[in-house]
Amino acid sequence: MSDVWQHEESFAVTNAHMLGAHALCDVTFIVGEEQQEVRCHRFMLASRSPVFYTMFCGSLPEVSFVEIRDVEADVFRTVVRFMYTGEIQLMPDSVMATMYAAKKYDIQPLTNRCKTFLEKEIKVENICIILDQE
Repeated sequence: MSDVWQHEESFAVTNAHMLGAHALCDVTFIVGEEQQEVRCHRFMLASRSPVFYTMFCGSLPEVSFVEIRDVEADVFRTVVRFMYTGEIQLMPDSVMATMYAAKKYDIQPLTNRCKTFLEKEIKVENICIILDQE
């Protein structure tokens, strides 16, 4: 097999490469209280979220920089990676913040994954961690 990453059969692999390499990114989010930069592709976000679609294709489209203060950068990166790959590893200490972002941007598959995680993984040992996120 070739060493060319574009030859991968999986869209998830090639999408993750484009995201990780910041190749052709056309929007930068300034995220969280620390105002960290997260670079993305409008096309990918708009194709996976009606909220992002409206944000980029509506009557008053966002420009190259978008500020998001109510979602922490690590959570936003996790959500974006899910949108690119369909993969996520949810954890008790971040599931509520992830679900908040999924609902905010109307990413229904991720919201469903968070709900399933909570239904299956909520235990006496981690309930305080999960509830402390609210």
